[in-house]
Amino acid sequence: MGLFIFVGAVLLSAVKVGSEKSALLVNRSNAAQSGAKLSLTFTKPNTVSVTLNSDSTVGGIDVVVKYDKSKLSILPSTLRAGSDSFITTGGIIDSNNGTFKFSALTKSGIKDGIVANFNVVPNANQKEADTQLQLVPSGSGGSNVIDKATTQNILNSVNGVEMIVTVK
Repeated sequence: MGLFIFVGAVLLSAVKVGSEKSALLVNRSNAAQSGAKLSLTFTKPNTVSVTLNSDSTVGGIDVVVKYDKSKLSILPSTLRAGSDSFITTGGIIDSNNGTFKFSALTKSGIKDGIVANFNVVPNANQKEADTQLQLVPSGSGGSNVIDKATTQNILNSVNGVEMIVTVK
């Protein structure tokens, strides 16, 4: 009987230590996921917004949006800051690759908000475009979010948007 209690106590201790170690691994995993996230949202009839959510203060953002050039046109002249906290620059269309690139600077460092807005239209031969826009992730020529303090790229997640754009 005493041996049974001893074995039970050892097993219970092992389970408790194992669950604590598991919690530590989960916390480490969550910590590795910190950084910044960029997302696209669509508002009818034709406005796309780029939003930022970051754990640390951001100094600047490079945005690269991939689109289906056979269905949709992006109007770079409509690029505007999403709030008073951002200044947008650029607005360059690469029609060969179907990308739209621009940068945004923060006036006083910010962690989240609407970075920019721009308009899209279906191509001339279509009344509507059922399509997607994708943010190109960090890397060669991709989107970046720069930490204001460290000047390191902290972008770890991007979300695109599916939409149906119709001619007004």
